[in-house]
Amino acid sequence: MTEVYTGKVVSKGIAIAPARKVALPPELVVPDHGIEDLKHEQVLFDKALAGARDYVSRWKATMNGRLEGEALELYDAYDEMLQDPELVIQTKDLIESSSKNAAHCFFRVTEDYATTLMALNDPYLSARSEDIRMLADLVIRLLSGQEIQELTWTDKAVIVSRQLTPQQLSSMNSDAIAGIVLVEGGLTDHTAILAQALSIPLLIGVSEQVLEIQNETPTLLDLEAGVFVVNPNTKQIHHAQEKLGVLQERFEQARLQATEKTVTKSGRSISVEANVGSLLEVKQAKANGADGIGLFRTELAFLQQKTLLSEQDHYDVYASILEGYEAVTHTIRLLDFGSDKPLSYLPVAKEENPAMGLRALRLGLKNYDLLLKPQIRALLRISKEFSIRILCPMIATEKDCIEIKSLIQYELKDLKTKGYKELKMPPFGIMVEVPNVAVNPKKFVDLADFFSFGTNDLAQFLMAADRSNVNLSIYFEDVKPTLIAIIEKFNSHAKRLGKAVSICGELAADTDFTEEFLDIGISSLSMAPSQIPIVKRRVREIK
Repeated sequence: MTEVYTGKVVSKGIAIAPARKVALPPELVVPDHGIEDLKHEQVLFDKALAGARDYVSRWKATMNGRLEGEALELYDAYDEMLQDPELVIQTKDLIESSSKNAAHCFFRVTEDYATTLMALNDPYLSARSEDIRMLADLVIRLLSGQEIQELTWTDKAVIVSRQLTPQQLSSMNSDAIAGIVLVEGGLTDHTAILAQALSIPLLIGVSEQVLEIQNETPTLLDLEAGVFVVNPNTKQIHHAQEKLGVLQERFEQARLQATEKTVTKSGRSISVEANVGSLLEVKQAKANGADGIGLFRTELAFLQQKTLLSEQDHYDVYASILEGYEAVTHTIRLLDFGSDKPLSYLPVAKEENPAMGLRALRLGLKNYDLLLKPQIRALLRISKEFSIRILCPMIATEKDCIEIKSLIQYELKDLKTKGYKELKMPPFGIMVEVPNVAVNPKKFVDLADFFSFGTNDLAQFLMAADRSNVNLSIYFEDVKPTLIAIIEKFNSHAKRLGKAVSICGELAADTDFTEEFLDIGISSLSMAPSQIPIVKRRVREIK
């Protein structure tokens, strides 16, 4: 009997393959016993940590060449977690003070840490707590000789499971995974990031009934349509095969044409740019024909940093990433730390709603000398070598806008007195992501040189719906007409003063709206590098 399931589409695509159920790893048993030789136990702990790092290194080697950017850097983050001095020292101290075995002590230390992160009620930190538990599980199994589950099949299959850990996903050849269907999972967890980066169709939040499917049952995962079909009929399979063939052909053609100019049949043009956060993503953007960097998320280049960054640290990173990409203008956003991107070296108080709390510009202004001052000065210096625009996140009031622009101008003046006499003020722009800005264009169009709509945050604020909550995903379809109306009104005011308006949220890559963006007069669209060829192709199809 044919059954159809729906959920939240995390990674689009089409897969026709038998189901393969993946059980959760065997339950972990944490040994708890006394020890006599403390030094020997600490040596065993060091060996287990080294063994776990070997596993991580092997996972990374498996994915090398398949992943780039943030996705591949996950494995470096895992390696850093396993070397975290605080976790290691606390465990060894507990071994000594309690005379208990290393597995028991490491479990206690990591569980306390993971529980603390979970209690902060933040999607990003919740996902990191799961990473810590996954790595602790690996170390404890190595210490106690328990089974470490790895997936080893080689034939194509659609994974069906309650959950899937990054460890399980990383342990097998990704070519054997046609798609993934999960009962549980998050939009920001590492399994989601890996699936998106590997272009594996992923559906989460599916009914528990899906777990009753038997292995090798024929399935069709069509995440262009948002459905998982169990025991599809011949007509459904044939239709999906035709659709898959068309999608593959279109993408290959689009990729080959990606470096060509993006012009409609009637001669209208729009700049199609990339959202990046690392050197690898910049390389991918160039290969996919990006017309420039439309959003350089600078905080992603520093998330793993353990200490405060100096002005020179900032300068060196931006220079290394932009080198060889001088011919176009790049939009560089000031640090957007806070909320789902916390700083280990700058603890902030727990907030009930961190997405609307002390983050981005608010956090930067509160800690100006530590965060924004060195970055602003580095950006002003690098503007001599590259054509850049400075973009300010989380602007909510006219005062916010005036204050940060004044600070940039002050740092420019100070740099000129210190020998940088040729520097000029780069174009100054603001993110339009707070409703107070979005619905009041008359108040803000005079205050900046350009504007960039962050539709992800704006959407969640308009709908009072957390964009990381899979149960609220329906709201983000309903909000799109409202977003378009707001963008059109804002752009009409900006155009009168010759100010450019761009879009850098998920809506920028939605080809259902590309023609409308052209009609409105949007100057540029910025998106993940992998989406650039498809959007460019769509522009060329428009009359």
